Amino acid sequence: MRFILVLTIMVIATGASTSTAGTRKPCVVPRLYALSISSARALITSSGCTLGGVSYQKPRRAVAVVTNQVPAPGAIVPPSSRVFLIAA
Repeated sequence: MRFILVLTIMVIATGASTSTAGTRKPCVVPRLYALSISSARALITSSGCTLGGVSYQKPRRAVAVVTNQVPAPGAIVPPSSRVFLIAA
């Protein structure tokens, strides 16, 4: 009991906060395979990540679709982490 009281007083005195209201959620990388680049970009942004870049394979289709991604789908990464795409 005494330890909790001392800890609480220290938190109040230093102005430290125990809540996580100001922190951003980590990004959970979405599955992007077979999506167009524009759809993939929108999904990346809505999940809290950013598009790192797109590399194109040959032969290239009329409408490029994602064939690979880094990091893998389901990976939990820090907010605003970059997701790289390979498209054909």
